[in-house]
Amino acid sequence: ISVPAGRTSYIELPDGSQVLLNAGSSIRFNKHGFYKNRKIKLSGEAFFTVIKGQTFEINTVTGEQIQILGTSFNVFSRTGKFELKCYEGKVLVMTPDKDKYVVETNQKITIKKGEPNPITVVADSSSKIGWIRGEFNFNQTALTDVFEEIERQFNTHITLNFPDTSLRMFTGVFYKNSLSEALSLVCLPMNLNWVANNDSSYIEIFSVTP
Repeated sequence: ISVPAGRTSYIELPDGSQVLLNAGSSIRFNKHGFYKNRKIKLSGEAFFTVIKGQTFEINTVTGEQIQILGTSFNVFSRTGKFELKCYEGKVLVMTPDKDKYVVETNQKITIKKGEPNPITVVADSSSKIGWIRGEFNFNQTALTDVFEEIERQFNTHITLNFPDTSLRMFTGVFYKNSLSEALSLVCLPMNLNWVANNDSSYIEIFSVTP
């Protein structure tokens, strides 16, 4: 099951567990015998509410393995970054190197490949899942990743035409109310501007001339 850019989708699995898939995300599973072999392949981001039963296992495109008995949690798994926030219950995360981490209620694990300290497990008491409400929060996040999220949420293509694109970091928020508002919230604090074609399917981001 795949969800295109600009949309989200609610799925009920054969065992009654529920999945809300974010834009540009997909899951794969075998519906035959799913009650006894609850395994899913995830690419992208999804919020899971898992009913109790046989072990529930998720394998991500970034190489992590997640095992659950009964819980609700959010998973982000895209190139170079994995993040899981547990809202209820307990989750076992096994890294591609076979290291195991137990993530309990109101805890979050983040894995960023290629960084000096790639794995962190921290307390996180936030009760809301931002993207489900159309809210996207960032804390010292690579600006390129922020624009990729805008591309997914608004089904557009963005070209970056300014210096140091891979080095600039963004802290802030955008909302899925309108594309122009989202671009303003991200670009203006970063001293950037943009130009779009008639249907906003193509956008170029550039530096504001002093």
